[in-house]
Amino acid sequence: MLRRAADTAVSVLRWIHRRLESAIALGLAVFAIKQVAVAPTARRVLWVLGQLVKGAIASALALDAVDGAATRWTVVAAIAKVALGWAPAVALAWSMRGQRLWVALGCLFTLPLLPFTLRACPTPSSWIALVLLSWAGVFFARRQSNRFLAALPMLELIVLPYLDHGWDLWWTGARLEARCARNDGQRPVNVTRDALAPAYFGVHVLPDASVLLTGETEDEGRLFGLIGGGNEHTGSWLLRRRGADLEIEGRAERPTGNLWNSCTLNGETWLPRAGMILGVSRAAGSPELGVRSIRIPMEGFDAAGIACDGRSGKVLVMEALFGYVWEVSPETGAMQRGAVSLGAGGLMKFRPSDGRLVLMQPDVILVYSLEDHRIEHRIPAGIAQMGFDVCPRDGAVVSADFTGRVRVFAQDPAAGYRFDWGLGLFAPRRVAFSPDCARIAVTSGNDRDVWIVDRASRKVVATYSVGPSVRGIAFLSDDVLAVADACTVTSLRVP
Repeated sequence: MLRRAADTAVSVLRWIHRRLESAIALGLAVFAIKQVAVAPTARRVLWVLGQLVKGAIASALALDAVDGAATRWTVVAAIAKVALGWAPAVALAWSMRGQRLWVALGCLFTLPLLPFTLRACPTPSSWIALVLLSWAGVFFARRQSNRFLAALPMLELIVLPYLDHGWDLWWTGARLEARCARNDGQRPVNVTRDALAPAYFGVHVLPDASVLLTGETEDEGRLFGLIGGGNEHTGSWLLRRRGADLEIEGRAERPTGNLWNSCTLNGETWLPRAGMILGVSRAAGSPELGVRSIRIPMEGFDAAGIACDGRSGKVLVMEALFGYVWEVSPETGAMQRGAVSLGAGGLMKFRPSDGRLVLMQPDVILVYSLEDHRIEHRIPAGIAQMGFDVCPRDGAVVSADFTGRVRVFAQDPAAGYRFDWGLGLFAPRRVAFSPDCARIAVTSGNDRDVWIVDRASRKVVATYSVGPSVRGIAFLSDDVLAVADACTVTSLRVP
């Protein structure tokens, strides 16, 4: 009796083992289908990812005609990274039961990771390492006991870039202090070691010329409560200029968080965050900031770009996921959601010459008319754009394509844009015109390099080493650039 029960149990376990891989794949497929079926946000995320891939392909083809071989090589490099990184995973999926389902699921669940691979492999040695890790991953993927080694390429594609992007468990204490000391530029003259952390995101120049550095506290931005976010010594800081240097005036209790994008309207600086906009002001001679919030019933989980319209006295903010633009009157609190979704949420700025709203999405630049509520101009501008700026003098647009190109677009007679020129830089992430528009500052996704590009010569005239955890940038004047990083804020002299 006992022997028969034992034999039955063994048979059941063998049956489960033979079908376990298929059962896991089927379970994940059911989970994904359920999420798409019952959750509008999940459906929207899937739709946005599909549109981003479609738009990237269309822009790559269009830019090939005007930017030529330079765009072609960035596309080849991006595809090579993906192919080398995911080859072991495909080999692993193909060796398992239900292999087609595993491959499909792998594509679905890892698609959001693709943009992060673009900041990997900044040097020839890192490319060699990726090739070797990919080969090793394919080799071990087919061996039952070592299948977990199929993830080896992720060390080069995801893990190592993330260290410089701001892993708080790595960049602590003496290690971070030594890195900051080696960097170019100047930290605030009275910054302390306790304030150093990968928890700062934005540099905002307030109307009174003081500087607000926004960052996360220990209660914000922590993934699963374990990694990321700030600590008891971080948050937001108010700074003032002392010649070419910055000095910390004191802590700003509000606003705090991942706030790197802002605009100014009637003496208030406005910042977007999920479900609201925050207005920051400072009375003359006051050491404190006044902060007010206006809640907005947005859909999705975050806000994207923000722009201030001096003509109408409104603040515009864009939903990150659903792409609708909200028009908000800070004076009355009245608000209106745009009737048309502009796709995936992006960044936006007003063009001073005619008051048109210029928007950046990952693949295109749009010119939008608020009067007619329609898109007046659309131009393919990038494959994975991460940042852009509009020159206040001539309306030109500069965009940072994370695949490896900085592109400048000039206004055309029809009030749209045309490609003017481009420059190859590694994983450009944030860009900003100097106030006189003679220089363009560019940060890299390697969380280390900052370049100054001379617009007239179209060449890099200065390269700086900053970081880690490089985030927002802002020109304090034509010759001083401020960069938010783990060293709080680094000021750089611009030639």
